[in-house]
Order: sequence, then C-alpha cells, then structure tokens
Amino acid sequence: MGAQGKVHYPDLIVASPAGLVAVEVEITPKTPADLRQILRAYGDARRLFGQVVYLATEPVMALLHGHAHPQTGEWTDGVAQQIRLLPPGPPQYRPDSPFLVRHFQPKDAGVAYQLDLRQVPDTWWVDFPRWKRLRACWEAEGRGVGFLAWWQGQRP
Repeated sequence: MGAQGKVHYPDLIVASPAGLVAVEVEITPKTPADLRQILRAYGDARRLFGQVVYLATEPVMALLHGHAHPQTGEWTDGVAQQIRLLPPGPPQYRPDSPFLVRHFQPKDAGVAYQLDLRQVPDTWWVDFPRWKRLRACWEAEGRGVGFLAWWQGQRP
C-alpha cells in the first residue's frame, strides 16, 4: 500500500524457494513521483516480497536506477537510490538482490520494433526494414550503450 492509501499490485508474483518475488514490467516511463510511491510501497512490503524485479525499457531503467551521462560518464542516481532501495552510484546487482532492474528485451523483432517506436518522438518514425538496419548497425558497433541512446546519437 502506498503513502496515499492506494494499493499497487505487481504485474506478476512468482513463488520461489527464497520467497515471493514481485515482477514489474515497465515499458513506458511513469513520473518520478509515481515511481517513488510504488517503490516506497515495495520497501514497506519487504517482509512480503523477498525480491522485486523490474523488467524495464531504457528510459524506465534510467528513472529507476540512474544513468551515466553519455559524454562525461558522470552518474545520476535514480528513484531507487533516492528512496534508499539501492545505495548511491551505479547499481551492483547480484541475482539475490532484494531490488533488481533488468533490461526488457523482447525476442520477437516485431515486438521490439513496436516497443522502440513507442519510446521515441514521432519524428523518429522509421519503417521496419530501416529499423532492422539501425539495430544491426548498433549491434555491430557494440559500444555498450543502449539502442535508443545510440539511435539518438545517430540523429542529425
């Protein structure tokens, strides 16, 4: 239950040998205030859930656990650090971390295409073949940056 008495249900609850795991799938960013409320509720529910796992897109990951500036590398903490679910700085996850953020990467190219287009401005729209060529270039470069951040850097 959140601070305002609202109940938040996870997208999925998994029973594991270590206890219950709350799974959230976030493909579109929420406001930082909404995320704070949800994460605080999970913090309060630590006795109920042994672990909270977020499967998130790149923009949501940046909101949740922070990000490095593309040019300077300087780290900006996310909501999870702000409310102390994670220590300051880049996250150091272990498989048994009580709070875990993982990149949501659909295996189906059509789903990945639709998901990427939902996260970029309409002016970026490209057809599926062009998107596949962009993804192939990104994969070949392997610079360790997410696809959407890489794509933004390719735009004139």
